[in-house]
Amino acid sequence: MVAEGEMHWNNYNCNNYGRKLYNFVSNVKGIRVTAPHSPTHLNLSSRDTVLDICVQKRIPFNSEIHVLNKLNSDHLPVTLAINTGSFAINSPELFFTNWENFRHLLNSKPLPPFQIKSNDDIESAVGTLGNIFKETLKEASKPKFSKPPERLPEFIRNKIRLRNYLRRIWQQTRDPHFHSEFQKITSGSGLP
Repeated sequence: MVAEGEMHWNNYNCNNYGRKLYNFVSNVKGIRVTAPHSPTHLNLSSRDTVLDICVQKRIPFNSEIHVLNKLNSDHLPVTLAINTGSFAINSPELFFTNWENFRHLLNSKPLPPFQIKSNDDIESAVGTLGNIFKETLKEASKPKFSKPPERLPEFIRNKIRLRNYLRRIWQQTRDPHFHSEFQKITSGSGLP
């Protein structure tokens, strides 16, 4: 999952929303926050700020955010570059790896002879070792599920979306109408 965009809350200092994001990222495994090294919002009356960040979960690749000085605006555009490398990494949550078997298989594979004399030789050696590790990991792993988990039917997903929308609007406005609608859909549909 990648969520990228203008994530600011109209406050130039650390605020409650920033602390919530920091606490969430600190307590959940597999989440990374990527931010550019230079400001994305230029302000003449106060200090420049970084508004655009990227929150990533289960993205097994390195990524960078670059600020582009291409607009005549106070808000500069950004690009997110995800280095996917030469192969995709499968999610570890879908596979079980027998590490003893991995070690045994890796020890039984012969290492290619490396004669390193240049940077290209180093790149080639690293690529070869990476392929050996990848193949061995594939051999020592098996899927956790015989078939992938089924998706919920569309009508149930729509009810869940509506329930979450009504809850969010009620929490923001505290309007009794939205609370009663939220209660109706929750109690009438069997959704938690």
